[in-house]
Amino acid sequence: MAKSIKEIAQELNVSKSTVSLVINHKAERARISKGLESRVLAYVEKVGYKPNALAKSLATGRSNTIGLIVENIGDSFLGHLLCMLRNYSEKKGITSSTVVPLEIHKMRGISSIQCWKRRWRGLF
Repeated sequence: MAKSIKEIAQELNVSKSTVSLVINHKAERARISKGLESRVLAYVEKVGYKPNALAKSLATGRSNTIGLIVENIGDSFLGHLLCMLRNYSEKKGITSSTVVPLEIHKMRGISSIQCWKRRWRGLF
């Protein structure tokens, strides 16, 4: 199981804030020494830490997710386009969520409601 910021902080004997500032590239602004920053980054890489997208969105009030609403996911063109969008967004650190509405006339309602509820950053 992946380690949390709290576990990393305990193992390095530093605060959770220190770990958070370092992994969010704010160490210099927070006046964290280069040595400590290097130690935290090395340990984070060693244990394979990956940030929890849900926890981050709860803390910041926004997500790094885009919504994809499609009429027919089985369509060969749309399927290929969705794969390309997902691959590109993953390389940029953006997650995607696909919605296939049961009835096409409900798509207009989904766009604003789902975007707000899920805190999507964009919608296709």
